[in-house]
Amino acid sequence: MQLIGPIINLFVILVIIGLGFLVFRKKSDGATNVTFFIFTILFAAWLFFNFWETYTDDINWATLFLYLDFTTAPFMIYSLFLFLINFPYPAKNFAQSNVWRIIFFLPAFLFSILAIFGQVIYAPVFLNDKIRFSNGPAYWPYAIAILFYGFIGLATLVRRYKRSVGRTKMQIGYVLFAFTFVMIVLAVVNLFLQNLISNDLFRLINNVSVVVVISVAYAVIKHRLMDIKIIVRAPGVYFFCLFTILMADILLFRYVVNLSLTWQLFFDSLIVVTSIIVFPPLKKFYYYLANRYFFYTLYDARKVVSEISDKLLSCIEIKDIGALVYEILAKNFRFKSFCLLKYDGKENEYRVAYCKNTSLKFGQIIAGDFRLQENYFAEGKVFTREDCLGYSDEGRGQGFIAFMKKKFEIASPLSSKNGVIGLILLGVKESEDMYTEGDLKLLRIIALQISAAMENADLYAKVNDLNRSLERKVREQTVELKAKADELQQKNEKLEKLLQIKNDFLRVVNHQLNTPLSIIKNSIFMIKSGSFSLNKGLGYVEEEVKQLENLFSDFWKAFSFVGGAIQLNLTKINIEEIIDSMIENVKQLPLVQERKLKILVEKNLRIPKVKNDPKQIVQVINNLLQNSISYTKSGWVKVYFKNINNKFLKVFVADTGCGIDEEDKGRIFEKFIRGQRAIQERPSGSGLGLYIAKNIIEASGGELKLEKSEVDKGSTFSFTVPIWK
Repeated sequence: MQLIGPIINLFVILVIIGLGFLVFRKKSDGATNVTFFIFTILFAAWLFFNFWETYTDDINWATLFLYLDFTTAPFMIYSLFLFLINFPYPAKNFAQSNVWRIIFFLPAFLFSILAIFGQVIYAPVFLNDKIRFSNGPAYWPYAIAILFYGFIGLATLVRRYKRSVGRTKMQIGYVLFAFTFVMIVLAVVNLFLQNLISNDLFRLINNVSVVVVISVAYAVIKHRLMDIKIIVRAPGVYFFCLFTILMADILLFRYVVNLSLTWQLFFDSLIVVTSIIVFPPLKKFYYYLANRYFFYTLYDARKVVSEISDKLLSCIEIKDIGALVYEILAKNFRFKSFCLLKYDGKENEYRVAYCKNTSLKFGQIIAGDFRLQENYFAEGKVFTREDCLGYSDEGRGQGFIAFMKKKFEIASPLSSKNGVIGLILLGVKESEDMYTEGDLKLLRIIALQISAAMENADLYAKVNDLNRSLERKVREQTVELKAKADELQQKNEKLEKLLQIKNDFLRVVNHQLNTPLSIIKNSIFMIKSGSFSLNKGLGYVEEEVKQLENLFSDFWKAFSFVGGAIQLNLTKINIEEIIDSMIENVKQLPLVQERKLKILVEKNLRIPKVKNDPKQIVQVINNLLQNSISYTKSGWVKVYFKNINNKFLKVFVADTGCGIDEEDKGRIFEKFIRGQRAIQERPSGSGLGLYIAKNIIEASGGELKLEKSEVDKGSTFSFTVPIWK
C-alpha cells in the first residue's frame, strides 16, 4: 500500500508534463500553448513537493519540500492565471502591454522570495502524524494573492464561455470545470486546513489534481482542445498493455511478500501465466480505444495502397469499386459514412455510384458547383467541411455545398486526363477527430488508383453497352426476319388455301354443273329420239334446272359473305312452328320413307320466340335436316331444344348416320369442304351448306357448331339464336 501513493503521484506528474509538451509542440510560439506548458511544468513540480512534504518521515526533507511547496505555488498560480486569460485565444490588452505583465508578475515574485526566507511559514514540526508549521507575517497576504490570481483568471474564462459557441464553448467548459473545482479544493486544503488534518488525508484530498488530468485529457481527445492530435501507434498500444499488467502485478505483489518461498513461487508463476492470458484481450481493448478516441496511425499506408491496388484489378463495375474502397478505408480510417460520386461534366452534376451509412440512394443526383470545380477539384485539392464556410449553396438547398455541410467531412477528387470524373466523400471519424495530413496524403494516392479503376469500369460499361446494343439489334433483326418469315409462311399458307379452295371450287363446279347438264343433254336427246315423251323428258330437265338454280344460289350467297356483313331482316319469329312445319315436310320425302327413318322432335320445355331472319333460319334448319337425312341409312333424326340462361335458345339436330372422320371435323365449316364419308355417301353436293348456315347464325349473334360425332354412330349439330325480349 505504501507504493500506491508515489506511483499515483508520479503517474499524474508524467501525464501533466506530457500534456504540456503536446500543447507546446503543437504551437511553440502561441501565447496559449506556451503559458499552458509553463503551467504544467510548475504544477508538476508543485505536486511533487506537496506530496513528498507529508510522505517522508525525515523532518529535514519534509521542511525542504514544504518551503519549496510554498515557494513554487505563487509562480504556479501566476502561470495558471496567464493561461486562463489567454485561453482559447490571447488577451489583446494584456499581451500587448509589458507594464501589465510586470504588475501582475511582481506579487508572485515577491511572495516566493518571502516564502524562501520564512516570512510566509516557519518552524515546521511533526506532531501526531501531522506536519505543523506556524504562519509568518506574510501568510495572509500570500493567501489573498493566490486567491486573487485564481479569481481573475477564472472570471475571465467565465466571460469568454458565455460569449462562445460550438466546440470552443465545450473546450472552455471543460477547462473551466477542471480548474474551478481544483482551485477551490486545493486552496481550501493547502491554505486553511493543512495544520488541521492528517498527512494521509491531506495527500488523499490533494489527489483531486487528477480531475485536471482527466478533464483536460478528455477535452483534448474528444474535442481537440488547443487543436492537439494525440497519435497512438502500435508500439504505444503495446506499452499501455505492459504498463497495465505491470501495475496490476505491483498491486498483487504486496500480498505475497510475506508468504513462504513455495507460495511466492506459486503466485509468481500464476501472475506470469495470467499476464500471458490477459495480454491479447487487453491489446484488443487498447486498439479499440485508439481507433475510437484518438488520432491514430495504426495502419500501414504502404499496405493499404498495396491492398487496394491488388483488389481493384478484379473490379470491373463502379459499385464493386465503391464497396471495395469502403471496406478497406473504413477499417483504417474508422469513419461513420462513405460515398462515391460520379461526375457528369456536361450537366455539372454528381450521381451517387455507391454509398454506405447515409440517407443517400444509389443514382441520386446532386447539383455540382463550378466554383469548387475550378478552385479545388480541378487542381486535385481536398475539400473539407470547413471550406464550405466560404461558399454559399447555389442549388437551393440541393447543391453540393449544402450536401457537404450536412453529411460529410472531406471530399477528395478523382481525376483523369480528361478532368474530374468523381469524388470520394468521407464522413466524420468515429472519434470525431480531424483527418491527419497522413490520412489526406494516403487518400490522394488512393484516389489515383480509384480514378484509373473507374475509367476502366466506364470503358467496360461502354463495351457492355455496345455488346447489349448489338445483341438488341441482332434480336430485333432476328425478330423482324422471323416476322417476315412468318408473314411469308402465312401468305404461303393462305395461297395454298386459296389454291385448295380454287381446286375444290373447280371440282365442285365441274361435278355439280356437269351432272345436271349431262342429264339435261340426255333428256333432250331421248325426247328427240322418241325414247322419252315430251312431258317425261321435260320433267327431268325441270328437276335439273332447279338443281342448277339452287347451286348458283349457294355460290352467290357464299361469295356474298366475303368482305362484308350479311344483311339480315331480324324479327320476332316462332321457331317452334317453323320446325314443326319442316319436320312434317321432311317426313314425306321419298328418301325418308325408303329408309324408314324416324323423324323426332323433343319438346321438354316451353319454346320461346326468337330473333332472326325467317327466310335465313329456314335455310339453316333445312340444311341440317337434309344433311342428317342424306347421311343416315337407318335409325333416326332428332330435333330437341335447350334454354341458355333465358338469353339464347339452343337447337340440336342429331342423327344416327355415318359420322365424321376426326381429321375432317375442323374443316367442315369451310367453303367447298366435304368430309370423306359425306362424299362416299352422297357424291353430289357443293360443300357450301354448313358454311352458309354458320355465317347466317353468327350474323344473328348465335353460334353453329359440331357438338359431337362418331364414325358409324352419328353426329349432333347445334345452333343458338337470341331469345326475343
